[in-house]
Amino acid sequence: MLAKKMSNFPRKIPKVLTELDQLRGTAKCSDLEFEVEGRVYLDESRKPMFEGLADTVLTPHNTSEMDLELSDDLGHSVQCKRVRVNNISDFTEFRANVSEVLIASGEFQEKESLHVFDVAVIPPFHGAELDFIKSGTRLYGDPIKNILECNGYLYTLSSLTDLDQHDSRVDKLSWILSFAAARFVRFPWQGVWNNDESIYHIRFRDSIEPYTGASIFNLRYPGILQNYLERAWPAWDKHTGQLDLPALIDFYVLLKDQRHIETRMLIGSVWMEAIKYQYAKNVAGYQQNRNGFFLKPNSRRTFGFGELLKKVYNHYNVQNGDLSFVPYRNEVVHQGKINLSIPDQSKLSKVLIRSIESTLLMILGYEGKIWDTENKKYSEFPPR
Repeated sequence: MLAKKMSNFPRKIPKVLTELDQLRGTAKCSDLEFEVEGRVYLDESRKPMFEGLADTVLTPHNTSEMDLELSDDLGHSVQCKRVRVNNISDFTEFRANVSEVLIASGEFQEKESLHVFDVAVIPPFHGAELDFIKSGTRLYGDPIKNILECNGYLYTLSSLTDLDQHDSRVDKLSWILSFAAARFVRFPWQGVWNNDESIYHIRFRDSIEPYTGASIFNLRYPGILQNYLERAWPAWDKHTGQLDLPALIDFYVLLKDQRHIETRMLIGSVWMEAIKYQYAKNVAGYQQNRNGFFLKPNSRRTFGFGELLKKVYNHYNVQNGDLSFVPYRNEVVHQGKINLSIPDQSKLSKVLIRSIESTLLMILGYEGKIWDTENKKYSEFPPR
């Protein structure tokens, strides 16, 4: 039976702890161990930091990377992992970047229910119920004032034995949300509480910059994100081992953030190279010659780039996949040209991005409304 404090939806984060001071403990690196005192915190860009004093003279050489084991008088134990010093003053005072901070106040029991909150760096959005991931899981669109650009959080009812699987689910969710938001969605802060909130564990993780791409979804509109996640979550697993979806989404986010047409075209061409290769090798199973080119079945002839892309479009039922960018791609790959020599550069860039988005939408099984950049209106996808 859940405690009354935690019994009703929406689940609220008991406390968004982003700083802990008056810490003391030991720093350990490859050839040195010394005592430190100071504080851990998230800076304005959501990066975990430690600043404090050491009881020995510090140099960039002897503090290249270390781990900290700390505690305070309130009963918190703190681990700082992969600590890299970025500033030393007066030989003993220093500030450092931290890859991960773990704060524990007590230890959980193996069979007790745990309430897990993962705060997301994400644009404003309408929440979603994620029972298809795990029963009782919710994505809340409530801004987190303590953490910059965190406009929501994931709530999950979990257990001690389930936490490892929980982290892998959160990683998968971050990639799926990144495509929807057209920017990197990460979860830099996690809090875990037991039923009566007497024991909690907090984790800060380094978070990549979110970028500022324009989404093809209206994430604020009720039902849009819910529909997308319900379709994308099961579709993702169908392509595991065939497509590197995290890499494809990374390239897509980088592409959407670019302001120069040349850069968009370069990244878009790389994206198409990646999907072509992954399809030909892992899905179609085409053989390669000694130069790495894919061979047509029962032939010594090789596929052209455009030929393989047509097969990608056909395999994933992409109705509006475009090949007009291929001459530009050929200039880049075969001649090392960067400047666009092809007329109507803006239109070429738009149809390339549309083709990439359509391919990802089909791979993720999406059906619903998207923003049509060419006609500047919302339309149904796939096209009827």
